[in-house]
Amino acid sequence: MVTGEKPFRAETVKDLLDLHLNQDIPDPADRVPDLPDELRRFIMKAGQSNPGRRYQNVGEVLEEIRPLATEIRSIGRRFPHEKQKMTNILLMYMDRDQQALTRLMEEFSAKAAELGIVIKVSDLHDL
Repeated sequence: MVTGEKPFRAETVKDLLDLHLNQDIPDPADRVPDLPDELRRFIMKAGQSNPGRRYQNVGEVLEEIRPLATEIRSIGRRFPHEKQKMTNILLMYMDRDQQALTRLMEEFSAKAAELGIVIKVSDLHDL
């Protein structure tokens, strides 16, 4: 929420779950350089993949987060929420064109990723 981005991107739900289970979240200060260090440390500890390194109970969380309440409120004012937009593209093609379409979509996906655009594919058979 602080960065305005999800910590992980993956092609499948399984891959996304694997990332959440096996990797620590990326450092939010990489995206928000003026993020207060106390908030950064809180986020990094809460996002550890190893449960033993995370907060162990709500009391620990409250002890850490209460002093940050004023800073968190001011951060929310500094980073307005951007409205995301969605565009749908329907591609109708013949089976013989599948290979060429796959190459085209790989190129399109790579360029979209450079721009921070997320692509979701739904395969609608035999319309």
